[in-house]
Amino acid sequence: MSEGMLKLNPWKGTLISGILMLVIGVLIAWLQQDSLKIILIVSGVLCILMGVFHIYEAWKVTLTAAGAAPGIIYVVIGIVLALVPGLVSDVLMAVLAAALIVIGATSLINIGRNFTGNALSHALDIVIAIIMLALGVLALLNLDDTADVVMIVIGALIAFTGVMRMYDAYILKKLDI
Repeated sequence: MSEGMLKLNPWKGTLISGILMLVIGVLIAWLQQDSLKIILIVSGVLCILMGVFHIYEAWKVTLTAAGAAPGIIYVVIGIVLALVPGLVSDVLMAVLAAALIVIGATSLINIGRNFTGNALSHALDIVIAIIMLALGVLALLNLDDTADVVMIVIGALIAFTGVMRMYDAYILKKLDI
């Protein structure tokens, strides 16, 4: 290897990404619903920028409003996300709650159709279905706390992934790869 070339150390990039994921995960879990609103606002701004770029490119190429329609839709979605993130957050949590209710109810309906397994597995299926139904109803009745719990879980998963990335960096460093 020549003196001018730097040795690539993949463990450093892995360590840095792990640390960033850990920090982001902790922030998401700590800020809870506020982190969801921040994510929605940032997504809205990005949608607006993407929409404006699409509109500009469409007008430059086709000079018609039809070509700009997707860009206009992006801008409208972006404005909604950026200006009313609380409403969007509530809608997302209501959809999550409805999904839990539907999955729980469907699971209860289909329990008798599963002929494999023993009585214990059927009892466990019933308990899980009832818990999903109950969680769905609770989530629907309290959307703000649902958003908090969802963001804590997402933050914890991201933080855990960051810790695992840091462990991977340790292994890479130890192997001198």
